[in-house]
Amino acid sequence: MSTKKNRARLWNPATKKHDDVGDYDTLEERDVVIAQARLERSQGKVPKVIEDKAKGGELFVTFAERTLMDRKRRVILSTWQNYNNMLQKWVVPTFGEMKLRDITPRDVDRWFNEVLPQGLTLERSALQHPLHGDDPRGEDAGDRV
Repeated sequence: MSTKKNRARLWNPATKKHDDVGDYDTLEERDVVIAQARLERSQGKVPKVIEDKAKGGELFVTFAERTLMDRKRRVILSTWQNYNNMLQKWVVPTFGEMKLRDITPRDVDRWFNEVLPQGLTLERSALQHPLHGDDPRGEDAGDRV
């Protein structure tokens, strides 16, 4: 049973019924999903959220991209770009096409131990300059607590 309180439904003119597209924690998150689905439908596409549901669950990539777009309004652009770069480079290649419900703690542990380069942490990679690998503020990230 879901504890999420904001159900998203989208009118399907082909079936003349509402498609249930999920339950979300906030009204804002729900509204973003509905707006994206309406846009995709207006472009003649099957909305990604409905396609994922038909496949048996939301794909990680759909969740991650929606979550990242939500964060875009809350952080400065360079921070959001770092988040997006890390997501595309390190996370999506491993988890992108997996259903959220199928990702296990063991998968995440394996990702940390085998996919990320030795000694690299998500915090440190967020601070590294994308071209030089150094901290753009001129500080050594290893010296910070």
